Amino acid sequence: MDMFLKLLATDKNVVVYRKSFNLITKKINASILLQQLIYWHTKMNGPFFKFIEPCRHPAYKTGDSWTEELGFTKKEFSSAYRTLENLRIVSKKINMNRVTHYSLDLEVLSKLLKGIYLGVDMDDIQIQKKELDSITETTVETTADINIPYEDIIHHLNLILLTSYNWTSQHTQSLINERWNEGFRVEDFKIVHINKFAEWSNNSKMSRYLRPATLYSKNFEGYRNQKLTSKDKANAIQLRTGMGAIEKLNMKLNSSEEAKR
Repeated sequence: MDMFLKLLATDKNVVVYRKSFNLITKKINASILLQQLIYWHTKMNGPFFKFIEPCRHPAYKTGDSWTEELGFTKKEFSSAYRTLENLRIVSKKINMNRVTHYSLDLEVLSKLLKGIYLGVDMDDIQIQKKELDSITETTVETTADINIPYEDIIHHLNLILLTSYNWTSQHTQSLINERWNEGFRVEDFKIVHINKFAEWSNNSKMSRYLRPATLYSKNFEGYRNQKLTSKDKANAIQLRTGMGAIEKLNMKLNSSEEAKR
């Protein structure tokens, strides 16, 4: 056998894909992520931490993020994670050092695995899951809320807009929840704040829409991916805040790096 093929055949970094997991997840990426969650949870004998993508956090190690390990984009990882989270298989908590710890619900996972490997009726499991969803929907949402840094997000919004929005507003928090559950994080909110301020602040018709209800709407992803130059952003921010453009942009970039996980 060719030496290159031998290397591929014995590569210890190969990520296992168990197609049988598709009976649970219905999605290939989610099945691949599930295998790795099982691997790390078992290896670490319980909850473990991992960053989504490379960052400057002191606990990050090169090559050890989810995107590097799986070859996923951040969006692909977030989508796969949401699938497993909706199945109640996995949950996560973010500690004071902004490190995300992942934990498997072994009871839920065990029932699902028995369904595909021991012939347990998967319909019965799905019925149980629906009953669990109806009971725990409010509780799970409340638990997730605890880990979302509403105050950080709204503080940045107020800093950019010179407003005084209250981070404890239930309506504002519900909007942030929706975007958070789609995989967006603090970094994305800050970019939206800056993008839309740069575009709308000098437009009398649009400036009134510089508010959580609009910025955190279902158009959030489009706002996040707008292509505005750093100069446009810097000039707009300096005009409103009086801070130096370079200083403010550096603050934004540094905050973005710290928010990556």
